[in-house]
Amino acid sequence: MENLHILFWLLKDLGWCMIWKPLGISMILPTLGIALVITWRTCSIRAELAHNLAIVFWISANSYWMVCEFVGFDTVRVWGGVTGKHLALLPFLMDLGVLVYYYLVQKPREVEPEQVTAEASASREVGGGARTRPLLHNLQPTARMAGGGKSRILILCQLPRDGYNETRKRPPPYREAAVST
Repeated sequence: MENLHILFWLLKDLGWCMIWKPLGISMILPTLGIALVITWRTCSIRAELAHNLAIVFWISANSYWMVCEFVGFDTVRVWGGVTGKHLALLPFLMDLGVLVYYYLVQKPREVEPEQVTAEASASREVGGGARTRPLLHNLQPTARMAGGGKSRILILCQLPRDGYNETRKRPPPYREAAVST
């Protein structure tokens, strides 16, 4: 759906650029409609909601400006030095306001997920009752960074996808990723 949204958006802007009024105007509804559907589907994720709302306001402002140019309202003075196309600033400022609010107010309140460390994982246990085992032996290194001189060695650990497995004698091999410092 996101890819179709981009296609409609490009067709709308192509119609505007080439002054093909029927194409530009006919692409407003599908472009804005899909943007609203995407916003609705991702409304439970605050970061996605903020960015998708900003896109909805941006498409609205962009479409209003395009229609103003098509009908000749863009140069009509509305109030003082403000013309018809300057009214497109309202939705543009609304999308900017949504993003400023998200980054200055909402995002700092969000809790970052904890990284799994060997220390924290050793205190957790798998299973229940008398059959509990510490997870420290079950951690797998997933990345290494090594080098000479002033480099440091970094080993990141994570739990295997299948969780604790008593029949496994040793953990599966890790993947190495070479990272230069």
